[in-house]
Amino acid sequence: MRLRYPPEIEAPVSPATLLGARRPEDEGSDLWHTLNRVQENLIRGGVADGHRDRRGRLRTVRGLRGIDSKVELNKGLWSLAERLANGEPLDPMPAVSVTA
Repeated sequence: MRLRYPPEIEAPVSPATLLGARRPEDEGSDLWHTLNRVQENLIRGGVADGHRDRRGRLRTVRGLRGIDSKVELNKGLWSLAERLANGEPLDPMPAVSVTA
């Protein structure tokens, strides 16, 4: 979530929501499937976890439109996946925000 939303902004969904598969073939608990699900859910957007804002609207992740923000997000996700694959700890991690 820190790759997509700065610490001072509340993310519209919980991090666990990004792990949801959109298709049966995306299910799997290995690093590759997990990376692909998180990547798709952050880039495409439209993911909701049932929470509503003060106006009663369902809170969803907005999709990324700009190529620069997509590239930055993909670089960050790939870096995290490499660290996990190499057994490195993920914290502390610098907060980087990629906006739509």
